[in-house]
Amino acid sequence: MPIEDAETISLPGEFSNACTDSSGKYIFLLMDKLFKIAVFDTQAKKISSFIPIPEDATMAVNADSLFVASSETNTIKRFTFPDFKLTLDKRMDKDEFGKLLSIGIGTGPACPMIALFKQNDKKIDISFLDPVSLAKYEVEYSGQIPSFVENSKYVISASPDGSNFYITLLPRTFTYPFIVKLTDNTAKIEGNKGISELPSFSPSGVGKYLFCGNTILTNNLEPVPFVPTPPAFPYYLPSLQEVFYMGVVPVSSGNKQMLKISVFNVDLDFPIFTVEVPAFRDNVAFLKTIFYLPDTGYLITAGSDMKSLKLRNVDLKKELDEKGGDYLLVLSDPPRVLDDRKQLNYKIKCLSNIKNIKYEPVSVPQGMEISGDGNVTWKCPDNYLSSKETVIISVSGNDRKIFHSFVLDMPKGRKASRKVQDEMTLSVKDFKLPAEPANLTVGGGGRYILLYIKTLNKIAVFDFKEKDIVKYINVPYNDLVMAASADKLAVAEKLSKKISVFHLGKNDFQLIHETALPIQGLIKDIGLGYDS
Repeated sequence: MPIEDAETISLPGEFSNACTDSSGKYIFLLMDKLFKIAVFDTQAKKISSFIPIPEDATMAVNADSLFVASSETNTIKRFTFPDFKLTLDKRMDKDEFGKLLSIGIGTGPACPMIALFKQNDKKIDISFLDPVSLAKYEVEYSGQIPSFVENSKYVISASPDGSNFYITLLPRTFTYPFIVKLTDNTAKIEGNKGISELPSFSPSGVGKYLFCGNTILTNNLEPVPFVPTPPAFPYYLPSLQEVFYMGVVPVSSGNKQMLKISVFNVDLDFPIFTVEVPAFRDNVAFLKTIFYLPDTGYLITAGSDMKSLKLRNVDLKKELDEKGGDYLLVLSDPPRVLDDRKQLNYKIKCLSNIKNIKYEPVSVPQGMEISGDGNVTWKCPDNYLSSKETVIISVSGNDRKIFHSFVLDMPKGRKASRKVQDEMTLSVKDFKLPAEPANLTVGGGGRYILLYIKTLNKIAVFDFKEKDIVKYINVPYNDLVMAASADKLAVAEKLSKKISVFHLGKNDFQLIHETALPIQGLIKDIGLGYDS
């Protein structure tokens, strides 16, 4: 596939690790030997800043800050975008925490920081810190927690939403994943679902999936069926946006060892483009320095000596046009936070060869409007009580359809008075159902309660916004379990292992897919992620 030769950006020294912010504007390069972190501006294509660091520094990046941790001084410093001024310098008390080893954080606006501390008894302690104050969360352990190896180097990855954390031990290059649930000031670690060690991997753009070897896991660490385009790729590296991911596989070209990088889209069953780069002396380190930035059109990799960056300009439209057939991709990164009750103005950016693209609401807050060309506007009402809103928009053309979904975090929504919240709870409790439910779950970003009424062989859909049951779904099963996401309801009969999936949206609860699982025994439970 023809792609322009790489543009080489020389660096002042070798770097050992790299990470990027949620927007993809900056790439942070850890240069241990120079005692600096170089800030590479992807739009200006140059290093814009240098941040001095101690010899043993580790780094982590969220939506608006770079964090630098030092074992030597036991401190965590925060540098805020875009000027990278020092806004926090906190020494972590060794008597309370222990010796600081490493840090990690998701890129979302309210993600906790994870930090590893070594205690005097050589135990490695996992702590969760508030990213603003670095105050410590209380931690509740549930499930298997990894037993760390003395004198290993710890590299921490986090899903952008802060719900999944992954600790990689070097030089063994094995990874321990675990799930974290936050409630108030408590972090509950739910363990790793029996998975003790995994090869090196990376989480996807919004934490939906974990790409590990030839396996893809959900954000609940459950394997999902997936057959990649041959050959099978031993590594999956996501881009900043959830709809793109990358496969990397070693190949031989003559006497040279190469790495083949392919970029995929979740809505297409073929790679959009493929490029080969020279293999590296340390391919594990190299795999942390591949970035695909759809907004800028660049595929960025490290130079083979780790002293340069290679920028390849990719024309997505040209690549897709050459493939033939209709295509429809959403390229825009939706907003995640609605601060200070400002009005939401978001333009859905699509790439398609289809004319007359339609944008239709599936599940949106009351008053949200979507124009014919994809402009989304919404003014959050006064005294709004919800702290989160799930938005689901259908983008379609010809026979192509994408459900574009995102969750708006609204910090001030949490400040509703307790009296008003109690009154809302009572009004739900007082609602009369036609019969006693045997099971229930919540979906649509909290909009719907799905109640299984066994005596009627139906699932009642209670809509919080309508304050009424808006639909009865027929499910003639004897005994079922169910789970819901932002736009889907999954129902499984325990004995027959039959699973049915329904679309979950306003005035649309149609059956999408039905299948029987070829497994032994009973289905005990099922689960779906929060997002689409």
